[in-house]
Amino acid sequence: MNKKHYFIDLKYLTEASDNVDFMLKIFEIFKSELPKIERRMYKAVEENNWHSLSQVAHKSKSSVSILGMHEDSADMLSLEIDAKNENNTDSFKERIDIFIQNYKNAVKEIEAVERELTIKK
Repeated sequence: MNKKHYFIDLKYLTEASDNVDFMLKIFEIFKSELPKIERRMYKAVEENNWHSLSQVAHKSKSSVSILGMHEDSADMLSLEIDAKNENNTDSFKERIDIFIQNYKNAVKEIEAVERELTIKK
Protein backbone atom coordinates (compact mmCIF):
# COMPACT_ATOMS: atom_id res chain seq x y z
CA MET A 1 0.00 0.00 0.00
CA ASN A 2 3.05 2.23 -0.20
CA LYS A 3 2.39 2.87 -3.88
CA LYS A 4 2.03 6.53 -4.81
CA HIS A 5 -1.36 7.50 -6.12
CA TYR A 6 -2.30 10.47 -8.25
CA PHE A 7 -5.77 11.21 -6.87
CA ILE A 8 -5.70 9.86 -3.33
CA ASP A 9 -3.26 10.14 -0.44
CA LEU A 10 -3.88 7.56 2.23
CA LYS A 11 -1.46 9.03 4.75
CA TYR A 12 -4.17 10.50 7.00
CA LEU A 13 -6.29 7.36 6.86
CA THR A 14 -3.40 5.00 7.62
CA GLU A 15 -2.27 7.23 10.48
CA ALA A 16 -5.80 7.21 11.90
CA SER A 17 -6.00 3.42 11.79
CA ASP A 18 -4.01 0.49 10.48
CA ASN A 19 -7.12 -1.70 10.73
CA VAL A 20 -7.77 -3.15 7.28
CA ASP A 21 -11.48 -3.70 7.91
CA PHE A 22 -11.86 -0.07 8.95
CA MET A 23 -10.12 1.14 5.79
CA LEU A 24 -12.21 -1.14 3.60
CA LYS A 25 -15.37 0.24 5.22
CA ILE A 26 -14.24 3.84 4.56
CA PHE A 27 -13.58 2.87 0.93
CA GLU A 28 -17.01 1.25 0.64
CA ILE A 29 -18.73 4.38 1.96
CA PHE A 30 -16.68 6.64 -0.32
CA LYS A 31 -17.57 4.59 -3.40
CA SER A 32 -21.26 4.39 -2.50
CA GLU A 33 -21.49 8.17 -2.12
CA LEU A 34 -20.38 8.93 -5.67
CA PRO A 35 -23.70 8.32 -7.47
CA LYS A 36 -25.61 10.29 -4.83
CA ILE A 37 -23.22 13.24 -4.92
CA GLU A 38 -23.14 13.28 -8.70
CA ARG A 39 -26.94 13.15 -8.98
CA ARG A 40 -27.53 15.82 -6.33
CA MET A 41 -24.93 18.23 -7.72
CA TYR A 42 -26.15 18.11 -11.30
CA LYS A 43 -29.78 18.34 -10.18
CA ALA A 44 -28.99 21.41 -8.08
CA VAL A 45 -27.31 23.11 -11.05
CA GLU A 46 -30.14 22.15 -13.38
CA GLU A 47 -32.66 23.67 -10.96
CA ASN A 48 -30.44 26.65 -10.01
CA ASN A 49 -30.77 25.45 -6.42
CA TRP A 50 -27.61 27.00 -5.05
CA HIS A 51 -28.49 26.27 -1.42
CA SER A 52 -28.68 22.55 -2.18
CA LEU A 53 -25.44 22.68 -4.18
CA SER A 54 -23.72 24.40 -1.28
CA GLN A 55 -24.85 21.62 1.07
CA VAL A 56 -23.67 18.85 -1.25
CA ALA A 57 -20.32 20.58 -1.78
CA HIS A 58 -19.94 20.86 2.01
CA LYS A 59 -20.58 17.15 2.50
CA SER A 60 -18.34 16.21 -0.42
CA LYS A 61 -15.50 18.24 1.04
CA SER A 62 -15.38 15.94 4.05
CA SER A 63 -15.61 12.78 1.96
CA VAL A 64 -12.64 13.61 -0.23
CA SER A 65 -10.60 15.10 2.58
CA ILE A 66 -10.32 11.84 4.51
CA LEU A 67 -8.75 10.23 1.43
CA GLY A 68 -6.22 13.01 1.02
CA MET A 69 -7.84 14.65 -2.00
CA HIS A 70 -6.75 18.05 -0.75
CA GLU A 71 -7.12 19.99 -3.98
CA ASP A 72 -10.62 18.61 -4.50
CA SER A 73 -11.50 19.41 -0.90
CA ALA A 74 -10.37 23.01 -1.45
CA ASP A 75 -12.36 23.13 -4.69
CA MET A 76 -15.47 21.94 -2.86
CA LEU A 77 -14.97 24.60 -0.18
CA SER A 78 -14.77 27.21 -2.92
CA LEU A 79 -17.87 25.79 -4.64
CA GLU A 80 -19.71 25.68 -1.31
CA ILE A 81 -18.98 29.35 -0.66
CA ASP A 82 -19.75 30.42 -4.23
CA ALA A 83 -23.04 28.51 -4.24
CA LYS A 84 -24.02 29.93 -0.86
CA ASN A 85 -23.31 33.47 -2.12
CA GLU A 86 -24.59 32.79 -5.66
CA ASN A 87 -21.24 33.85 -7.15
CA ASN A 88 -19.70 32.48 -10.34
CA THR A 89 -22.77 30.33 -11.04
CA ASP A 90 -21.81 30.02 -14.71
CA SER A 91 -18.72 28.03 -13.65
CA PHE A 92 -20.54 25.49 -11.46
CA LYS A 93 -21.18 22.78 -14.06
CA GLU A 94 -17.58 22.77 -15.29
CA ARG A 95 -16.25 22.68 -11.72
CA ILE A 96 -18.58 19.80 -10.89
CA ASP A 97 -17.52 17.93 -14.04
CA ILE A 98 -13.88 18.12 -12.95
CA PHE A 99 -14.69 17.11 -9.38
CA ILE A 100 -16.80 14.12 -10.45
CA GLN A 101 -14.09 12.93 -12.85
CA ASN A 102 -11.48 13.18 -10.09
CA TYR A 103 -13.81 11.31 -7.73
CA LYS A 104 -14.25 8.53 -10.32
CA ASN A 105 -10.49 8.32 -10.78
CA ALA A 106 -10.05 8.15 -7.02
CA VAL A 107 -12.52 5.24 -6.94
CA LYS A 108 -10.33 3.37 -9.45
CA GLU A 109 -7.29 3.91 -7.25
CA ILE A 110 -9.25 2.82 -4.18
CA GLU A 111 -10.32 -0.37 -5.92
CA ALA A 112 -6.65 -1.18 -6.58
CA VAL A 113 -5.83 -0.55 -2.91
CA GLU A 114 -8.81 -2.71 -1.86
CA ARG A 115 -7.48 -5.61 -3.95
CA GLU A 116 -4.06 -5.20 -2.34
CA LEU A 117 -5.53 -5.08 1.18
CA THR A 118 -7.79 -8.05 0.56
CA ILE A 119 -4.83 -10.14 -0.57
CA LYS A 120 -2.94 -9.24 2.62
CA LYS A 121 -5.90 -10.15 4.86
